[in-house]
Amino acid sequence: MPTLTGLGLLLLGRLLLIVGLRRRAPLAVPGAPREWLTVTFARRPLEASLGRLAVRTCGVEGVKVRLRRRTARVSGRSLATDLAAAGAQLSGNLEQGLERLPLASPPSVSVGLRRAAT
Repeated sequence: MPTLTGLGLLLLGRLLLIVGLRRRAPLAVPGAPREWLTVTFARRPLEASLGRLAVRTCGVEGVKVRLRRRTARVSGRSLATDLAAAGAQLSGNLEQGLERLPLASPPSVSVGLRRAAT
């Protein structure tokens, strides 16, 4: 019985170690370094801000933004007939929005649009 308990605790410990070492999305995005100040931006409000900026793009709706370490992934629906042009416009708007923020290294933007149901 003690060996089964020890084996169970060993497996539980390894499972917790694996879960703890798994890479996840960062909770904060580092800002540009200053002389005496360290700035970080919380990931979720930054995602919400980019989502609001994306919705302002003409013909884009239902936007979902996921900010990862090096990439901002944006998915949504578009009423435009040319999805490539709408995606390029959306990508440009988001890149301009990210350039205005003092981030240490602005993430690249990846846009995926699909046609909205009419």
